[in-house]
Amino acid sequence: MILSRSQIARHLVAAAALILLPISANASDPNDSAIEASMTVDFYFGGIQIGTADLSSRLYDNRYEMVSTGRGTGLADLFTGGRHGTVEATGSIEDGTVKPYRYAYQYGTDTEVDRQTQVTFNDDAPVTLEATPAYGPDDQRAPVPLAEQLGTLDPLSAALFHLTLAAGEQPCGETVRIFDGRRRSDLHTKYIRPASMTKSRYNAYEGDAIMCEAVFERIKGFDESATEVAPTSGRDRIRRRSKTYEPAKVWLAPIPVAHSPSGETVLLPVKLQVATGYGTIMVHLSDYELRRTMPTAQATLTSD
Repeated sequence: MILSRSQIARHLVAAAALILLPISANASDPNDSAIEASMTVDFYFGGIQIGTADLSSRLYDNRYEMVSTGRGTGLADLFTGGRHGTVEATGSIEDGTVKPYRYAYQYGTDTEVDRQTQVTFNDDAPVTLEATPAYGPDDQRAPVPLAEQLGTLDPLSAALFHLTLAAGEQPCGETVRIFDGRRRSDLHTKYIRPASMTKSRYNAYEGDAIMCEAVFERIKGFDESATEVAPTSGRDRIRRRSKTYEPAKVWLAPIPVAHSPSGETVLLPVKLQVATGYGTIMVHLSDYELRRTMPTAQATLTSD
């Protein structure tokens, strides 16, 4: 399958959002305490960096705010014409799970936005999707039934729930139902084994980790006529895209939260390996910072 420029920009952001973003952020109330995180992940293909994503976040006791921005680098940036994508999500935290409210994404250049899309999740009702400009006849997808929309999470909220709130003592092993307003999918993960990471020019983390497997399954709303190139017997062949993608491997590590009175940790993805028909894409956590912020009033009392 030959990807368009806009598709490459969107895929860079989607890869980071789906598996590499446990918590993320926007504006905040200074009277609330939150875990704030900022991360940078870099994408490599054949040892060459092809993209980067900056991730920032706030996770409160009863709500969350997220934002992720990704773009191509080097030759990939030239091929995409300098396009980049931004993904945002907000929602609430209720009974140990997340409830999405708003999911928005856009892509374009520094001077021109190709498209802005906003998805609003509604209780017991279909999600609302608004796109500017609207999707044309050539980009329409089969409608996703209401039954398939209910109980779903957007990609960012799915990552937050799956990697952070539902991790528990045994991370991975769950199936998360995902809906981005147009495409319904499932993310299946399972625990593989304990692992350890060594700091390098690619990785910022060093220490204990765990390895999990992640499988992305297409459910509804995808282009079923799409094809992809897959190697076989040393030659490329064209085949219809299957319902599931090749399993990805993800390494997760407990990262201490600075300034946390209770010694909190957050499970962060520190490495991702994705096999494609063209080769292997590696994603590395190259920089990160996590800290617990205090309400303004409490911070003032502490400083006095």
